[in-house]
Amino acid sequence: MIGSAFRTVYVRVLVTFTTLLLIGLVGAYVQVTSTERRIVDQVVSEQTSLTQQLIKVFARQVSTRMQHLEQTTFLLSDLSIVQFFLLEEDSEDVESLGNLVLDVFQNVLISNSYVMSLRLVSLDGYTRIKITPLETEKYDVSTKRDNIRIYNYFPYIKQISMNEVGVFIGDSYEHEEPHIEVVAPVYDGFLPLGYVVQTVSVGALVAEMLEFTGKSDAFLLLLSEDGHYLFGEHGELTFDQQPFTTLYPNAWKHISQRTTKAAVSTPQIIHDQGVRFVVRPLDVEFDNLGVYRSWLVAYFTDDKVAALSASEQAHLTTRMTMFMLVVVVIALLIAWWTYRRSLMLDLSFMAQAAMRSMSPIVLMDRQQHMLNANAAFLRLMGMTSESSKGQRLSSLLNERDRVALEKIWQGLTKEPSWKGELKFTNCQGTPVEGLFQIFPLESRRKKIIGYVGSWVDISEQKELERRLRNLTITDALTGCKNRRYFDKELQMLFSNLKRHSDQQFCLAIADIDHFKQVNDAHGHDVGDEVLQIFSSVLVRETRDLDIVCRVGGEEFAILLPNTSLNDAALVMERVRKTVATVSHAGHSITCSIGLADSNDAADEESLYKQADQALYLAKENGRNQVILHH
Repeated sequence: MIGSAFRTVYVRVLVTFTTLLLIGLVGAYVQVTSTERRIVDQVVSEQTSLTQQLIKVFARQVSTRMQHLEQTTFLLSDLSIVQFFLLEEDSEDVESLGNLVLDVFQNVLISNSYVMSLRLVSLDGYTRIKITPLETEKYDVSTKRDNIRIYNYFPYIKQISMNEVGVFIGDSYEHEEPHIEVVAPVYDGFLPLGYVVQTVSVGALVAEMLEFTGKSDAFLLLLSEDGHYLFGEHGELTFDQQPFTTLYPNAWKHISQRTTKAAVSTPQIIHDQGVRFVVRPLDVEFDNLGVYRSWLVAYFTDDKVAALSASEQAHLTTRMTMFMLVVVVIALLIAWWTYRRSLMLDLSFMAQAAMRSMSPIVLMDRQQHMLNANAAFLRLMGMTSESSKGQRLSSLLNERDRVALEKIWQGLTKEPSWKGELKFTNCQGTPVEGLFQIFPLESRRKKIIGYVGSWVDISEQKELERRLRNLTITDALTGCKNRRYFDKELQMLFSNLKRHSDQQFCLAIADIDHFKQVNDAHGHDVGDEVLQIFSSVLVRETRDLDIVCRVGGEEFAILLPNTSLNDAALVMERVRKTVATVSHAGHSITCSIGLADSNDAADEESLYKQADQALYLAKENGRNQVILHH
């Protein structure tokens, strides 16, 4: 009963509090919203008027600056020193003429901050003189450099008539930022000599014009007739920018529908996705694009409107903000306390369950220091709870795995979890191999505060795998490697040769002389003993890096890595002499050996054939000798 009554009172208080809160919030919201609407309408009207004035001034500036660029380019092409320089390519005066042209170009470049480069180009497209804000270059006629024939506007340059100037959209291959090429041909009478080319940064040109108009913080776009950017605000837009039609489809729909003369001449205000656009037509002519009805677009965002009106709205929202802040803080505190309590309870239960599990588990800080470990982990490592605390996990690993764990730990910042095999050494010096998993402990703010490591012992499984693997590559009778292992190692040595062509190795094939007579005279048991004796001599008399394999009945193959043919011959001769001193069951043992070099073989098969041919010659020549393949 008491519990039921308490719940009822709690519900009533909660409903009353919520109702009053909602009434206050709704009333405040209505008052603030109506006032904000009035303030926003006033700011929008002022910004629209300013933007319309900016567009008018900017449109006039575009036309004026383009005329200035064309006139400057034409005057440079008409200079007599420019014509003489191109005519006198092989004369002694070309050096002094070039310096004069450089001085003139330098003065033009200094007076126009938006010019990226100014150059004089021969008819075949090679640059003779080039000036940029950072460097000055002059090439003699024999130097074929900086050829503009690779750019997409070059074919149109040849179509420029005498006393004309061409204007082209620049190639993004030359400069990533949008730019314009202004080109005037150089003539001597009716003889074409070359071209004067001014490369103009659209972004820098726009920025200078905006600064000139006193509106350096304004935003302008120039759109082509199909809605692609020709240039944008402060040169920030590049050729790979998404088209305006994709970013603002609703605005473009209104712009593209303005086809009548009256609609085109009247500035229009368009609101789309939090941006207000003021549009004015502007025809732009490019020789490599044709005449476009481009659109000059100025815009301002709702964020700017909100910023301009924020000061007038502040005093209306202060009381509401304070009230909401108090309520939110109280709610957050209660929610936080409830959340923390339930979280700690859950974590406590989970931690107790984990630490009591049969699987070895260790808790670590972000620097690998062990903070706590369950009984299974301490028992596995032969440690106590006191001795484990503060010790780094990597100190329990062997040298190879210690280095590997340090690299893994550094990578946990990108990939916080890791799972793989590690080999530990417990306090008694016994190696323990297993599957180790690391995963993070996170705070409520998703910040990593430590790590949990869990262990699965697979020592017996790994030992079984090693035994099985050894059985598959070992000859059961002699203990040498078998034919399967030999083929794999030979293939690997040839693969290394492809990466390290300066290395070489040798292959020797050794065969016991008259082995069939031993089997026939004494039986296969004695023959097996002879094979064992012979293989032990091969292993003992060769080097540690050499690989001895039984590849047939009484035939053995020896791989000698990083060994020249002469050095390999010395090793094999020592083997042959030692074998000749051995006898068994009253039968002396000798062997014949064929030796080949990897430098003379194209692949594994050809190398084996060469060594086998050398072995055949050793037997034909009387046995008990080493023959080198040449």
